[in-house]
Amino acid sequence: MRWLASTWLKRLGQRLGFTLIEIMVVVGIVALLVAIAIPTSQKVMDMARWRSASRIYLGNLRLARTIALTGAGRAAGFGGGTGTGAVTDQIRFAGVRLLSPQSYAVFVDEDNISGNGNESFVKVQSVLDKDLSTTITFTPIAGNGEVRFDRKGMAVLNAPYSTRIRIQDMRASRQYTVAVSAAGAARLEE
Repeated sequence: MRWLASTWLKRLGQRLGFTLIEIMVVVGIVALLVAIAIPTSQKVMDMARWRSASRIYLGNLRLARTIALTGAGRAAGFGGGTGTGAVTDQIRFAGVRLLSPQSYAVFVDEDNISGNGNESFVKVQSVLDKDLSTTITFTPIAGNGEVRFDRKGMAVLNAPYSTRIRIQDMRASRQYTVAVSAAGAARLEE
């Protein structure tokens, strides 16, 4: 019995570490898992950024409609003929205008004439990342990329059809379409 215990202890003493092959196998497995996880997490982050941009745009359309309905721009100090944001009772329209493929603005207006100086930006939103690169773009499908709401909350359209904006992730070829009906209802369509 003593001999068996001493033989077992000798073998155990010789086998206290890992072999180089075992360590290399473990490192290879970890590297493989990391190689799979990084691109997957990047796709998930891109999809989350795209969905977030779409929902924020939809939320800003609803903000513009609420401002038009309630005249809340007056109370918040938005509006004025000089574009300075001076308080006025003349806010008759509010809306969202595409400024570039990666940015748009929520605005209030005294009249229904675009670009005549009676507009003030309430909020400017951009989808550019910190490094100024993005794959998310806003493109008008129907209309000119501007949605205006009157004091009744109705969309002021340049044509009898609804305004449609495509929000697209160029990297993955995914897109949402934001549709605004004449009644002022805005919705996301995949």
